[in-house]
Amino acid sequence: MNKKGFILIYILGISLAFASLLLFLNFRTEKYLESFKKKYDEIEIERIFDIGFEVAKKILENDKNNFDWIGENWAKERIFKIGNYQIRIVITDENSKINLNKILEEKGKTNETLLEIFKNLIVVLGYPFSLVDCFLDWIDEDNLPRPFGAESSYYHSIGFKFAPPNRNLLSLRELSFIKGFEKDILEGTEEKKGILNFITIYSDDKININTCKGEIINAMGFTKNQVDRILAERDYRPLNERFLIEINREAFLKYRNLIKYKSNYFKVSIFLKKNGEDEREKEGIFKKDKNIELIRKGIL
Repeated sequence: MNKKGFILIYILGISLAFASLLLFLNFRTEKYLESFKKKYDEIEIERIFDIGFEVAKKILENDKNNFDWIGENWAKERIFKIGNYQIRIVITDENSKINLNKILEEKGKTNETLLEIFKNLIVVLGYPFSLVDCFLDWIDEDNLPRPFGAESSYYHSIGFKFAPPNRNLLSLRELSFIKGFEKDILEGTEEKKGILNFITIYSDDKININTCKGEIINAMGFTKNQVDRILAERDYRPLNERFLIEINREAFLKYRNLIKYKSNYFKVSIFLKKNGEDEREKEGIFKKDKNIELIRKGIL
């Protein structure tokens, strides 16, 4: 091979190596930019979620009357745009539900009124009464199973080494581990509403009758016809003691200490949607007292 041919091959080799290096660097650069863009998008999404929670806080701050009712401004869904994102804000009242963590109080004392409402609700929804015993055995401190309940011997037999935990629920998702609380019971079916629609762990031991569902009012001892009258009245104005006494004095007086008309706990659901992408959701719990505080955000 002559000298010119050798030089040509050498130059081609150098060019090929240089081209390969450029392709490699271009690939690495694209990957880096892709990773950077993804990280930037995540930061932007979190910022928009935070804006949504701030908007929800302002809405709740502007509600300054002495009652909370489904016909108020805070209960209306909000939809607006931020850049390429559509943001939807839904505020719901956690005081409209039964707080399961308030059934057993400190030192094992039972809130009998709240427990009775929960028992009645299970009957109203048409689910097995054994659910109540299983739930109580999950959270109480002893290891003695109730007649239709389940304690450690049952859970150990199905592979749950450290169940039941004998404490209040950390999340409503925990209910799925309790005997009898199947998915259809928790989430509901076409024929029946699920229990999750009526319970919470983020409120006090009272229930706002201006926002709760008819099934809970029924569980308080009001008949179905009376519930219909109450809901019809509530479509136009918030309820008061006088009206409830006229409907069913006995039921009202029995659960009077459990009924409230103004709420302190609200769930805020933020839904984020960008064209061509799946909708994202983040939830938070606000406690409304003298001030409004976001007490939990993320997985509830």
